[in-house]
Formats: sequence, C-alpha cells, structure tokens
Amino acid sequence: MKLDLTKIILTVVAVLLAVCAVRLPLPAVRADNPEPILQFDPEIRQIDVPGGSASLSGRVAIDSQTGFVYGFPTGGVAYPRNLQNNDLAVSRPILLGRFEIRNLPRK
Repeated sequence: MKLDLTKIILTVVAVLLAVCAVRLPLPAVRADNPEPILQFDPEIRQIDVPGGSASLSGRVAIDSQTGFVYGFPTGGVAYPRNLQNNDLAVSRPILLGRFEIRNLPRK
C-alpha cells in the first residue's frame, strides 16, 4: 500500500486545526498597567488645596499614565512623620488637577 503525501499533509493540517479549535481559551493579558505610576517631585512644595480652603507643605506627585496631579501633605518635611508616638504616619493624597497627556505625540 502506497502512502499518499498529500493525504498525510492534509491530515496533519486537519489535526492541528482541531487542536487549535478545541484548546481552552487563555485568560486575557492586559497591555496597560492598571496601577498608578507616580512620579514624585523631589522638592517640598506649597500645596494649595482646590477651593482655597487651605495651603499645606508637602510633596507633589503625577500619575504618568493618567496625568492626575496629587499633593501629599507632609508638614514641610520630605516624608510623613509622626513625632508624638510610634504610630505610622500616613499622608493622604489630595487631587490637585490633571494634565491632558492623551494627546501627546507618540514616537
């Protein structure tokens, strides 16, 4: 019995297509990172709270993916500190504004 090369190739192609069709779908991989990527200004700045209700000293950070600008009050020092007790000092972000970065030219 003579083997026909065309039938063998077509059988292999059919088997491979069946494997591709039956294979379980893989979970989708997101190309964008949902976590904010903050770039902090190294200087301590005067943070004017929107609405003019207060002016605080602290650090300014920009989310490089969305363009949102946040102010982190630190009391005039480089990072949040609590000198009264051993509790962890936490500086809550204040939304200051947003840069429109979606329309920037891409390389």
